Amino acid sequence: MFANNIISHPLLPLYTTTNNRGVISIWSFDSDYRKSIQDYSIDSLNKDSMNKTKLIKKIKFNSYGNEFLSVDDIGYLHLFNFSHEKDNKLPFYSISNISTKGAKDAIFLNNSGMVATTGLKNQNNNSSTILWDMLLPTGKNNIGEISCGGNLIDSLSLGSMNIVIANDKNGHISFLDIRKMGVVNTFQAHLDEIKSFKISERENMLCTLGKGISIN
Repeated sequence: MFANNIISHPLLPLYTTTNNRGVISIWSFDSDYRKSIQDYSIDSLNKDSMNKTKLIKKIKFNSYGNEFLSVDDIGYLHLFNFSHEKDNKLPFYSISNISTKGAKDAIFLNNSGMVATTGLKNQNNNSSTILWDMLLPTGKNNIGEISCGGNLIDSLSLGSMNIVIANDKNGHISFLDIRKMGVVNTFQAHLDEIKSFKISERENMLCTLGKGISIN
């Protein structure tokens, strides 16, 4: 068993990990590191994919820290209320088949009202970014798709517009305007796959890390 994701809570001295068995664990920086304070398992949630591996690809908190999401390689999106209550382990919202070949990443937009996911949508390995409205019932919550995606996704605000940033495997960064549902700009940051990127707090700088350990 190994941990494949780790993310800090935005407000509390807590952090969240996932493992290769589909378990999401909440840990405290102030308590025994050998015992988690809360565990969630997605194995029992994806009932139509019981014979498949459920590797959680990403977990993200919203800006308030009261909700978090997970996406897995089966193509499920689960939204959870963050709570210390032991009996509160089930998601309050779930979407299946968000990507036909599995999801790669997801983010909250407008704090919690919308979610953007990225992943491969067909056998030709074409990637896309899909927008979901969490206030609508399942089946009607897919509100748009942009034929550009990748392995990583993040968001920022420019004036009154929300912009989604995604990268693909050949080192390109794309800026997506979710109001116009299109690509605003694309540039090549690395010659190889981008493994990580970070937006500065003032949203005026972007730091990227390439597969070949090059930093821009």
